[in-house]
Amino acid sequence: MTDTTPAPTNPRRDDFVRSAEYRLSNLLKDTGKSLEKSAREVAEFIAERAALLVDVAGEPGFEQVLIAERDIVLLFAGLQAVAVADEADDRLRSVVRDVIKAGVLALAA
Repeated sequence: MTDTTPAPTNPRRDDFVRSAEYRLSNLLKDTGKSLEKSAREVAEFIAERAALLVDVAGEPGFEQVLIAERDIVLLFAGLQAVAVADEADDRLRSVVRDVIKAGVLALAA
């Protein structure tokens, strides 16, 4: 026979969980904003690079130029992604540390 008695609630723990969830949710929203900014920067970079190619469009070797430009854009986009990821990692480490510390203090009170 399984015990169906609900586990007792701990108001301090529940408050802590809500606070932690709020902070982590905000971090994820901010990371999403950073990704949107990064996507916009990559799109602007693509537009700049495309403007450089207008005069050589259709010329012999244009396909090779497109491949080279593609690689340049991919490198730029990769660097943008790494920067966003590094920033998110740093912020996540900080938030998790602070949330754990707050949890310890809340549960010890």
